[in-house]
Amino acid sequence: MKTPQTAMRFRSVWWVVVLAVVLAAGCVPVRTGVSWPVLDTIEMNGETRLLVAYNHVMTLVEPTNGAVTRLENSEGEVRFDEQGNPRNWTIDGHQYENAQFFARPVFLDDETLLFSAYNNRLLEVDLLTATVASTTGVPLTGPTIAEAVITDEMVYVPLKDRNIVALDRENYDLQWTAQTDAGVWASPLLVDNMLYVVSTDHHLYAFDATTGETVWENPVDLQGLAGAAPLYHDGFLYVGSYSHNVFKISLDGEIVNEFKANNWIWSTPVMADNVLYVTDLSGYVHAINPDDMTAIWSIKAGTKGIRPSPLVTSDYVIVASRDGVVYWLSRADGAVLNRREIEARPEILSDMVLLEPSDSLKIPEALIVVSTVDAAHLVYAFPLDYTSGYQGWAYRR
Repeated sequence: MKTPQTAMRFRSVWWVVVLAVVLAAGCVPVRTGVSWPVLDTIEMNGETRLLVAYNHVMTLVEPTNGAVTRLENSEGEVRFDEQGNPRNWTIDGHQYENAQFFARPVFLDDETLLFSAYNNRLLEVDLLTATVASTTGVPLTGPTIAEAVITDEMVYVPLKDRNIVALDRENYDLQWTAQTDAGVWASPLLVDNMLYVVSTDHHLYAFDATTGETVWENPVDLQGLAGAAPLYHDGFLYVGSYSHNVFKISLDGEIVNEFKANNWIWSTPVMADNVLYVTDLSGYVHAINPDDMTAIWSIKAGTKGIRPSPLVTSDYVIVASRDGVVYWLSRADGAVLNRREIEARPEILSDMVLLEPSDSLKIPEALIVVSTVDAAHLVYAFPLDYTSGYQGWAYRR
């Protein structure tokens, strides 16, 4: 990965990517000091909001126009602070032992979010009041950069340095620890009481979700670092790694087939209508036949690498690149149909969000929402139908 061209991209110190270069076989220059935002949709009071968490600050944003969401009381009236100013839905992690956020939250209930933080904590957040239950949070044995997985009984938390821990959902008591030889940078995949976990030690593990016991005699060798969760589809796991390969793996831990891409793969593949879509860090997008893992088409869309998973609709495969451009590709043959540049061309590293039309939210047409590493150009919304003429909106912190 190339060195950033603007000093603004060095705002937060995060050495994960440096470690990735050390652990993985690669031949590109080291890039350091880069964070990326969390972008997700959240349901609050029956309406969809966009959640943006970047470095130490998390905010809810209105999907209609990109304005910060105002806090409301039970009657739907805006809350005001002591100075008479409207209160916004914002949480500053500096107030909670310098919490920094890299992972999407999970819902504990309809009104409580659970955030994993980089400062070895889990934070419970009241969705309606934007307050944190405890300034110290729930302690962990290490930092986390990937979202937890929650069930009725357990909270499964991947730890950046090594291992995955299972906590009791009610009191957060440690139930078990599953061992890996290096860090877990992706959310575990839960299928039929099995946790499938990729690690920076180049392996895919299978753990019993109840006991934490290792299920496979040997973990699957992915031949390179894996930084994104596997995809489960029709009895198989699909996972990419820095080996440039996308592996098709049986549920008993055997590699069935593989596809060779052009560079590191750092996103979860997407399956749509029995076609597997994958991006790589050379800017390529691949449509793959999952039966024999051969290419239907492979197109170089971006001038730089593509980290996020593709967004696949009925007509398009939409990807966002480190070159600060969003590309619309034809699902039929991969031809680039449209491109939209983000102002100042900052890197796009976070997964995209698709917002469906909504009368209540005053969204007349589907929107694609992307987030960049530049706080001055943090979130942009574009129309899915690029011929509509709608210019969308931007949220700047």
